[in-house]
Amino acid sequence: MKNRSILTLCFVLLASMTSLRAQKSQTKPDVNKELEQKRSEVEQKSVEVLDLKSALTIQEAELNDLKTEMEDIKSHNQSLADSMKAKQDEIANLKAILKAYEDEKKVSQEVVKTIQDLDTPVDSSEATPLPLDDTDYREDYNTALNLYFDRNYKGAIDGFLNLLSISTTHSLADNCQYWIGECYYSLDDYFSAVAAFQKVAGLGDSNKSDAALFKIGMSYLKMGKKDKAVASFKLLEKQFPSSELVPKAKQYLTTQEKF
Repeated sequence: MKNRSILTLCFVLLASMTSLRAQKSQTKPDVNKELEQKRSEVEQKSVEVLDLKSALTIQEAELNDLKTEMEDIKSHNQSLADSMKAKQDEIANLKAILKAYEDEKKVSQEVVKTIQDLDTPVDSSEATPLPLDDTDYREDYNTALNLYFDRNYKGAIDGFLNLLSISTTHSLADNCQYWIGECYYSLDDYFSAVAAFQKVAGLGDSNKSDAALFKIGMSYLKMGKKDKAVASFKLLEKQFPSSELVPKAKQYLTTQEKF
């Protein structure tokens, strides 16, 4: 009887161990699957955070450019005011001279004609049309940029394209092309965004080349082309090592190495 009880106890223990092993083997795949899902979620969130940080950096840089531009416009306006004051003084002097000559009746017809020509407005119908000057170009640029910030992306694209049709050598030409890419990016048209960003290099003063290269990488990320995104970030690091966007590119590259 005692041996039978011991034998029964052994069978119970053996059955318990077999059950525990079966439960452990079923739990392990579930844990691995959940871990992989968490890794995927972390990677996706890291891309979203990187996108937001880069957008903030780029827009801060644009704001600084606008502040500098405003200071330049103020300085330019002051120069125009000083020039206008000088011209007004000059005209006043010419009028005084003319009155003195008329009072003394010693002025010749040639001098009178010359002064009259100085006071005669230029007939705009006979003037040769001039291309858009720097001030007007910058005003139209700011108008298009405001359309972008108002989320009127198609209107902004039209405005920037019009400026590029006028001049691709203006210092803001590369900015125009860059913000066309940003418009497409905001419209989730990442293929068109990449095409637009790739045209930035070589235009204007090229101060948007690093931002364009970074956004090419972000566009590829949005399209799920991680290899091309990594290649773009590495190219950014190589071509523009001092760019403020390089740390953000490195942040993504470091994140990728963990997966």
